[in-house]
Amino acid sequence: IGKTAFQGCPNLISVTILGVKSIGENAFFTCEKLSSVTISGNVDSIEEFAFYRCPVLSNLTLLDGVKSIGENSFLDCNITQVTIPGSVTFMGPSPFKSNRFLNSITILEGVTSISRYAFKSLNGLKTVIIPNSVTVIDDYAFSECYSLRDVIIPDGVTYIGIEAFNRCRNLYNI
Repeated sequence: IGKTAFQGCPNLISVTILGVKSIGENAFFTCEKLSSVTISGNVDSIEEFAFYRCPVLSNLTLLDGVKSIGENSFLDCNITQVTIPGSVTFMGPSPFKSNRFLNSITILEGVTSISRYAFKSLNGLKTVIIPNSVTVIDDYAFSECYSLRDVIIPDGVTYIGIEAFNRCRNLYNI
């Protein structure tokens, strides 16, 4: 799917992406009624800003096989839960930043790094379980997750970045 292919389509409600290898930059930018997206494992990469500012996007399914989630790809959406498949080898900065209602994140075994600002400003997030395969939690990864209470960090994590959990006011257990 090419760059800006469906940008600003005001009546697009649901998208299932099956047979393409890449979702281009700004491909679905500002699709104001887009509420549901399913991305098959055939898709190698979701480019930067692909679904930026889709304000009612709440239902996101990423299937195993997706390898790359680009910078700001789901910034300013209203996703409520997400599972990061173990096939993901790259996450650009801020892929899920500012999804105010994102309260459940499942990161599957195989993911090795949590990128800068990956889950910054997720006000509804309460618990995160980081799989044993993760070795890096980059700068600001969970910064300003005000409701975050519990984080399980595996022994294999060798780097926790600058302000990775900054301003997590309700963090009680690590």
